[in-house]
Amino acid sequence: MKIITLASTKGGVGKSTTGAVLIDSLLRRGDTVRLVDLDSQRSIIKWAEPVSARNEGLTISHFPDEPGSVLQDHYNMMLSTVQEETDWVVFDTKGADDPRILAAMALSDLVIAPAAPVSEEVVGIAKTLIHIKNALEGIGEPDTDPRDMFLVLYQKPGQFLDAEATDNADLINDYYGAVVGMYRSLAVAGIIGRKMTTNEMLAEVDNSEADNRTKTRARATITKIQQEADALLERIMGKLS
Repeated sequence: MKIITLASTKGGVGKSTTGAVLIDSLLRRGDTVRLVDLDSQRSIIKWAEPVSARNEGLTISHFPDEPGSVLQDHYNMMLSTVQEETDWVVFDTKGADDPRILAAMALSDLVIAPAAPVSEEVVGIAKTLIHIKNALEGIGEPDTDPRDMFLVLYQKPGQFLDAEATDNADLINDYYGAVVGMYRSLAVAGIIGRKMTTNEMLAEVDNSEADNRTKTRARATITKIQQEADALLERIMGKLS
């Protein structure tokens, strides 16, 4: 079993969307996944609940924020719940301080932070790395290097980069050794709203009454998303190996 946490102190960086496309890729591989949503906006749950109802490979768990609970309390609870029942556990988190998020980080094999070349998102990366360090210290593992379990996904925008964005991109890639994430395209962002896996989306296209040209274009878009998601998963698995 591998445990991944999608995290950044900056909200709106694509954590939930990245989590959805990664889970989609894992399910297409035949792997089983437990999703734990720690985001109060419940963005990924809007996609995951209907998908889980149709796919026994996806399980959803919740860990409420109990008043007065601290990092170690949440860590112990998660540790007792997240056992070797699935091939993967994916934590989706919110862009805020929360002891549950620290517990998820401490439990994880890999913490993934998506970031575009925007100053606020670069700051979010730095703060997230500090949170991982604090999480490890909180469970008594201060000697573990947080960089060993940290991966930044460079979310390349689809438009021209100005000087500031270029500098931020260089910082993300050179300092953090980021790997290429997925484009922040409308097609990728729309996956959550569709509330389906990409294979279900393909089946819907095939069963639609659209003309062949429209079907071909729709299939090409969905297939491209699958290819990018699978490539991203391979990069993540390379970090885990």
